[in-house]
Amino acid sequence: MRKYILAICVLVIVIVALIFIQHQTQTALREQNDSLRAQLEQIQNDNALLSNSLAQAQSPQSSPDQSRELARLRNQVGLLRQQTNELARRRADNNQSPVQSVPTQNQPEQLSPQDQFQIDQIHRMSALKQLALAMHMYAADNQDQFATNFDQLNNLLGGATNFEGGVTLDSFEFMNTGLTGPGTPDLLIFRAKTPRQNPDGNWIRAYGFADGHVELRSSPDGNFDDFEKQHSPAPPPQ
Repeated sequence: MRKYILAICVLVIVIVALIFIQHQTQTALREQNDSLRAQLEQIQNDNALLSNSLAQAQSPQSSPDQSRELARLRNQVGLLRQQTNELARRRADNNQSPVQSVPTQNQPEQLSPQDQFQIDQIHRMSALKQLALAMHMYAADNQDQFATNFDQLNNLLGGATNFEGGVTLDSFEFMNTGLTGPGTPDLLIFRAKTPRQNPDGNWIRAYGFADGHVELRSSPDGNFDDFEKQHSPAPPPQ
C-alpha cells in the first residue's frame, strides 16, 4: 500500500513538472514569436528602404560608380533573403518543438495563416527585387534597353530559376515588353502570373516597376486592370 501511494506521488510530481516545463516553454515561444513578428515588419521596412536606394542609384544624377552601387544593392537583397529564410526557419522550429508531445491539452502557439502568407509574400518580393536589379544591370550594358525575356537575364541571375521560399522564375511574367526602360520609372516591367488570396479574403499581386522598386497590390475581387492600366504606356491615338 505504501509503495502504491509513493508511486502515485511520484507520478503526480512528474506530471506537475511536465506541465510547469511546458508552461515555461510556451511562454518563451510566445515571446519569441512576438519578436519574430517584429522582425517580419522590419524586413518589410528594409525592402522599402532598399527600393528607395535603388531609385536613387538609377536617377540621372547617378555617379560614374553606378555599377558599384548596383552591386552593393544586390548584396543587400542577398541579406534580405537570408533574413527572410532565417525568419521562416525559426518560425518552423517553434512549431516543431518537442514539448508538443507532452500529454496535456495545451500546445505551443502555431504559425498563423496570416504570418505564413506574409513570409511567402516577402519571398516573392525578394525574387522580384532580384529580377529588377538584373534588369537594370542588363540595361547598363545594353544602351539603356531592358531585356525582353528571362533568358537575357540568365547570366545576371547566376543561372538561377528557383529562389528561396519555393518561388520559381516561372512565377513571374514580363509586362510592357519593349516599351519600358530606365527613362519610364513608373511603368510596370514584371508581375506575378497569378494573384494570391490573403487569409483575410483580399487578393494580392506582386509587381516590379521600371525604377527597380516592387509593390504588393490588394484587390477585393482579384481584378487589377485599373492599376495595371495606370502603369502601362497609353495606347496610341486612333
